[in-house]
Amino acid sequence: MEESLPPELPLDLLAEILSRCDPRTVVRFGTACKLLWRHVSDPALRARLRARLPAADRFLLGLLYQHSSPAPLFAAPSSSGSRHLPNGVASSMSAALMDRHEPVASRGGLVVLRSWERPLELAVCDPAAGRGGFLPPCDVHPDAYALLLPQDYDDGDAGAGGSDVDPRFELLVMDMDEGIRTQTFSSVSRAWGPVVSDAATGGGVRIPYGYRQVQPTTTVVIGGVAYWLYRGGLFAPPPPTRHSYRVLALDVATGHATWTEVPERCHKLRRMPLVGGSNEPKELLLVPYSPPPSPPSKKKVGLLVSELMAISMWVLDDDDGGTTWAKHVVVDRERVLGQVQHCLYGPLALAVRAMELESVAERSGTVVMQMHGVGIFLLNLQTLQVHQLQTSLHVKSFARYPFCVYELDLISLIPSK
Repeated sequence: MEESLPPELPLDLLAEILSRCDPRTVVRFGTACKLLWRHVSDPALRARLRARLPAADRFLLGLLYQHSSPAPLFAAPSSSGSRHLPNGVASSMSAALMDRHEPVASRGGLVVLRSWERPLELAVCDPAAGRGGFLPPCDVHPDAYALLLPQDYDDGDAGAGGSDVDPRFELLVMDMDEGIRTQTFSSVSRAWGPVVSDAATGGGVRIPYGYRQVQPTTTVVIGGVAYWLYRGGLFAPPPPTRHSYRVLALDVATGHATWTEVPERCHKLRRMPLVGGSNEPKELLLVPYSPPPSPPSKKKVGLLVSELMAISMWVLDDDDGGTTWAKHVVVDRERVLGQVQHCLYGPLALAVRAMELESVAERSGTVVMQMHGVGIFLLNLQTLQVHQLQTSLHVKSFARYPFCVYELDLISLIPSK
């Protein structure tokens, strides 16, 4: 008796099954044969995955350390997500993070690299797509960086990094030695634009004496405006409460800059690093935030504050010209401590250790926090879930190395037609 073959699944049912899988499963499924590969590469499937998948299953986060040590760490935004970096991306990442270069900014799947030595070299790479290259020399000495993507102007959801999305980008570099001077590189023209001085636009903004940028690798970009957080009072006598904070906003198109004062009521309860803190206190962090019930695409400037008993969120209200701060979210510190899985200290020692706010992953809405001697924690701003990042390295080694956060959209690994 001749053996009968099992019936084939209808294409619409096959597409429905694939749309309910995670991106890694979809990629493995497509490698079975050419027919399945064509179905997997359908743009409609990627659109359905983007609409359905939560951030915990869609993105993979990478902590890219400067000075080539320690090695990059990768993690899912939630404890249930996979932390395995695809082999192709791992090879591309290793080639991009060369010995003479260090990551200084990352956004939308792109990584900006800077040389350690003179002459200054800048490069932009996309590890997921395996492309990138060095930029021509700029005419300013960069003190800060901002990556701008197509969705910064058209409210799209696609990032710049990945094989199936718009690869265009702009890189703004800012020189703060004599006032504020900026220059912008365009991936379309493959050239730098003219140097723009804030003084020439009528602003005349300068960095006040004693002010220093907080978390230099973290830049918030909303609607073509780049934001950086600065802390003042570095050379003032104690007590530490004399420190003040300001937000620098720079319109990328015009080069015009403005200062916004952070009222003391926003940070008066901040937790000073009494034990185990770094040399640069990180009690405040600027983040892009969508206050409920606003859609994720409608973001405002948010300010996270690490307080004694909680982590609070202040949002800059742009309805009145961007001068009013309102409190929106509070995350209890006990929620963070409840996730501690590996620790050398008892409850009393944990209670006095500083929780420092390191950086933010924009598209997944994940904040990277660090408690020295304990580990690194990830906080999702939408779900308020917290989990501890597991690593084989000794947790104390992290404190010495700054890093930037790289976000890999796993859907971008699915082939496109």
